[in-house]
Amino acid sequence: AFGFRDITCGTINGMTCAAGFYFVQDAAITIASENATFFDPHVDIGFVAGRSLAAMSHMFPVGPVLRMFLMGRSERMTAKRAYEIGLVTEVVPLPQLRTRATEIAEILAKKAPLGTRATLECVWNGLNMGIDAAIQQAEYISLNQRRFQDFNEGIRAFVEKREPKWRGK
Repeated sequence: AFGFRDITCGTINGMTCAAGFYFVQDAAITIASENATFFDPHVDIGFVAGRSLAAMSHMFPVGPVLRMFLMGRSERMTAKRAYEIGLVTEVVPLPQLRTRATEIAEILAKKAPLGTRATLECVWNGLNMGIDAAIQQAEYISLNQRRFQDFNEGIRAFVEKREPKWRGK
């Protein structure tokens, strides 16, 4: 099940604008086709971008984010530029988009679910904290994770040189 900021991998093809940025900012891994473009039309109709602008100004370089949100429909950011500033993590030709996303999803599906969730929690919550608080929280989450069965399974599988059998417990 996916909830706010639980999205681990997303794909983008064509235009991403307005509420479409929720998926971009909430995904840990975002793959775009070469023909993807990004813009936000809020200022063109007298609105503020709100949540997207606030989140993205903490996650990506402020200059390119401000430019995109202020230029509105007058200018579109290319997939290449989105990759350069970290808005997307990979750009592929359109025919490879689904295949590449499936490859990444299959890799992620083999990871420890509780470890993946804890990692996402550390990063997303850490964006809202100072560095000391973020480190302290990450250490707490890391120590807390050790009480789960999957933690011990991961260690055993590593020592035994086998693939782990995750149980989500």
